[in-house]
Amino acid sequence: MTPLQLCARLERVRESLRRLALASVAVWATGSLALVLLIGVLFRVTTGQPSRALVIASAVVTAMITVAWRWRRARPRDISRLDAAIWVESLAPSLKYSLVTLAEQDRASDADPLHRRLAAFATQTAWERSAAGALRQRRTRVLGRLALAVALIAVAAYPWKLRHLGAEGNSVAALTRMADTPTPAGRVRASVTLLPPGYTNRPTRTLAFGETVSVLAGSVIRVDGEGSLVGTALLVQESSDSGAGTPRSVHRAPQDDGWRGTVRVGFTPIALRLRDVIGERWLLVTPVVDSAPVATLLLPDADTLVFDTTAMIRVSGIAHDDIAVRDARIEYIISSGSGEQFTFKSGALATTRGTSSRDVTLASTLDLGALGLKPGDLMHVRLTAHDGNTLTGPSLGTSETRTIRIPRTDARDSVAVEQLPPTPVDKGVLSQRQLLLLTERLVARIPRIPPPVVLNESNRIGLDQARLRKQLADIVFARLGDNPSGEHAHFAGDGHDHSAADLASQSTPESVLQAADRATGGVSGMLDSHGDETPVVAVNRPLLEAYNAMWDATRALQGGVPRDALEPMRRALAAIQRARSAERIYLRGTPPAAVVDLAKVRLIGTDSAAFEARRALNALPAPERRIAERVLRGIALLIANDGTARDSLRLVRLDALSAAPTLAAALGDALEALDRGRDATSALLRARRLALSPWRQGPGSALWLGAP
Repeated sequence: MTPLQLCARLERVRESLRRLALASVAVWATGSLALVLLIGVLFRVTTGQPSRALVIASAVVTAMITVAWRWRRARPRDISRLDAAIWVESLAPSLKYSLVTLAEQDRASDADPLHRRLAAFATQTAWERSAAGALRQRRTRVLGRLALAVALIAVAAYPWKLRHLGAEGNSVAALTRMADTPTPAGRVRASVTLLPPGYTNRPTRTLAFGETVSVLAGSVIRVDGEGSLVGTALLVQESSDSGAGTPRSVHRAPQDDGWRGTVRVGFTPIALRLRDVIGERWLLVTPVVDSAPVATLLLPDADTLVFDTTAMIRVSGIAHDDIAVRDARIEYIISSGSGEQFTFKSGALATTRGTSSRDVTLASTLDLGALGLKPGDLMHVRLTAHDGNTLTGPSLGTSETRTIRIPRTDARDSVAVEQLPPTPVDKGVLSQRQLLLLTERLVARIPRIPPPVVLNESNRIGLDQARLRKQLADIVFARLGDNPSGEHAHFAGDGHDHSAADLASQSTPESVLQAADRATGGVSGMLDSHGDETPVVAVNRPLLEAYNAMWDATRALQGGVPRDALEPMRRALAAIQRARSAERIYLRGTPPAAVVDLAKVRLIGTDSAAFEARRALNALPAPERRIAERVLRGIALLIANDGTARDSLRLVRLDALSAAPTLAAALGDALEALDRGRDATSALLRARRLALSPWRQGPGSALWLGAP
C-alpha cells in the first residue's frame, strides 16, 4: 500500500469519527429533551402545573444548553488526521507510531523513501480490522441511545394528550370528575368553582369535594349540581373556639339542568357538606386574610443632621403586597418654630397609582432649598402604600419615619462633660503613683544633671508629697469622726510662721500614734467587733502605714536624696491599695457549731405527716383540652366501628385548621387513608400525640405547631 493510499484510508477514518461525534451531540440533546419532558408530564399529571408551553420551553432550552456543552466537549470540526491516527494507534499498538508519523507530514509522497517505509510497515499490521470493529461498536451504541431517547419522547406525548382533556381543572380529582365514568345510583354530580374577590384579578379555580383548600377571605364558592333539589342538601358549618357550630343549609337556586348554591368565605374555617342518599362529601376551606402592604424606606437609612439648607438628599423606598399595590407615595411633614409657636406643612415627593404589581419602587430627590427649610426645622419622611382590598380595606402599610433636622447655629451640640471626682481613696492612689513615677524619673536623670537641679526638683516633689500626706490625714480622721484636720496644718513650705522645732515635733512617730489613739478612742465604744475585725483597723491601719511611709519619703525628698524616698513611697502605695481592698470585704461573724445528739432525738417527732389531699389539675388549657377530648372520642368511635367516627374527625379537623394546623394535617392524612381503605394507624397515633402534647413546639412557633 502506497503512502497516498494509506493517507486516503486514514481520511475516511477521520470522517467516520466526525460523524460519530455529531451523532453523540444529537443523542445528548435528545436525551435531555426527553428527560425534561418526562419530568414536566409527571408534574402536570399529579398537580396540574406547570403549563404545557412552559414544559416545552424548558425542554428546548435544556436541549440547547446540552448541545452547546457537548459540542464544546466533542469538537467534531476539530478532529484532524493526526487525531484519527492517534485513535488508530490506541487500537493497534503494534503500529509503533508509524501511522502517527506519516499523519504528521504536511503532504505524503510516494517518492519519499521515508514515507514508503512507514507505509510498508503500517501495511504489515492489521489495523484496519481493529478500526472497523471499533467504529461499528460505537455506531451501534450511538444509534441505540438515540432510539431510546426518541422512544421516551413518544411516551411523554400520551400524558400530554390526557392532560389536555382535563385542562379545565387543576388537580387529578378534577380530571377524574370530567372523565366519562359511571356515577353510582343516587350520587349527585356536582362541580365546585372558586371565585376570588374581584380586586385580586385572579382567575376562577375548580375545586373538588374531599379536598382541603386555602382561599382568600371574601371569595365565593359556587356549587353547581345536576338533577332535582329533592333528596339532596348543601350544608355549611363554621368553626369556632368552642367547637364546630351547627350546620346551616345553603340556599340553592334552580337552574336549567340542576341547581346552584353559593357560599361566601369569611374569616373562620368552614366545611361545605353535600348530602345525598348515599352519604356526605366534605370540602374543608381555610380562609387566608389579605395582609397589609409592607413599606420599606431605603434612603435615607437613618435620621440625618444637615447643616446646609440648600442640600439635595436622595429618598427611595419599596412597597410589597401579597396581591397588588394600588398606590404608594413618599410623604413628608415639616415642623417649624420654637417654644409654643409651631407651624406644620405636609406634602408628597413621589406618587404612583393604579399599579397591578406586587412590588413598587419609588425614588425622588429632596431639595431642602426649594422646600424653604431653615435652621431649627424638622422634616419627617416616610413611605406609605395601600392595597386594593375593597372588602375589609384598603389596608395601609407605612415604613419607619426618618427625621431630617437642621440645627440652629446657637444650639450646636456641646462636647463639654463635667467629670465626677474620684473617690477619696482612689484620689490618693493616683496621686501617690504619679509622685512615685516622678521620683523614679528623677533618680534615673541624676547622673546627667547637676546637684542643684536635683535638689530643687526633689524639694518640689517633697512639697507635693507633704500635701498628699495632709489629704490622707484628713481622710483618716474624718472617717474616725475626729477633727478632719487631725494633723496640724504646719509643714515646710506651707507659708506659715513656725520653727524647726514645730516641724520636728509633728514628724515624730509618737505624735502620729497619739493622733491615731485620739481618733480611735472616741469611737471604740460604738463598734460591735473585736480585734482585727473592726472596720477602723481594717481600713485605717493601712492608711496609717501609708501616712508613716509618706513622712519618711517627705524627709528623704526634702533632704535632696530622692533615691532613699523610693522605698517609702512604694510602701505607701501598697498600703493604699490594701485599704481599697479592705473597703470591698464584707465581714460577718462565724456561726456557732450546732451539736446534736442524734441517738437522743431520733424518732421523737410528733408530726403525723397528714398532708392535704391533692386536687386534680388539668394537663391542658381549656381550648386545647376540648380538642384533645374530641380527638380521643373520634378515635374511640373509629375503634368501635361507629359510622359517625369519620364525620367526628372531620369536624375536629375543621376546628384545628386555624388553631392547630399540624394536628389538622395529621387528621387529614388519617381520613385520606381511611377513605382509600389503607391502614391509618400511624396517622392516628401521630394525631393522638399532637392532641395530647401541644406544648411540643419549635422556638418562635405558636401553640400546636411543634413536631410530634
